[in-house]
Parts: sequence; C-alpha cells; structure tokens
Amino acid sequence: MKRSNFDLERLQSAEKIEANDNFTPCPINKGDELFRNGIFVFNITKILEYIKNNSDEIDLVEVTVADFPQSFSSIGESYIDSVDVSRPVLLAEISPGHYNLIDGSQL
Repeated sequence: MKRSNFDLERLQSAEKIEANDNFTPCPINKGDELFRNGIFVFNITKILEYIKNNSDEIDLVEVTVADFPQSFSSIGESYIDSVDVSRPVLLAEISPGHYNLIDGSQL
C-alpha cells in the first residue's frame, strides 16, 4: 500500500467524473450489502468483490482520522474496538471533490 496524505485540494482538482451513456448498474443480488446516499445506491458487496479480483488496478491510499472534519462521522468510541483495521474503508466521490465514507468493514 502506498502512503499518501489525504489531500482534499489534490482530490478536488483531480479529473472530473463524467456520465457514461452506456453505463448499466450491476444487478443487486439477495443478501448484497447496499449503501444508499440520495440518488446513489452503492453495492458494497460488488465493490469489495471488484477490489479483491482487481487489486492490481486499485491504488490504496492511507488516510488518518485527522484528515477528516470532526463532523465526518457520528460513530461512538465504543465502535472502534470492533473495527478490522486491516481491511480498507471505501470512500465514494458523491460530487466533484466531496467524498463520503460508504463502508468501514468491521469484525
């Protein structure tokens, strides 16, 4: 895993997301873990599957809690004991330069 600071300015100036007219959402299977955010529905199960099967194409970036505003999460400290820090969390770009935590794996 390469180490990098989570630089919001760098991410905000990164290549912008454009709509793909040929995009077809993946099918949702019974038991898939989903994360809903407004008009978006993220299939966590399929994302983790993709990462596992295409790890050579994925750049992991190490981030620290201090990189995010205090209002980023409302999770209590007692939750921390159940977190598996060896597994990556998933951040999704909800709008250009704005990221939400959509999955933080736990034991």
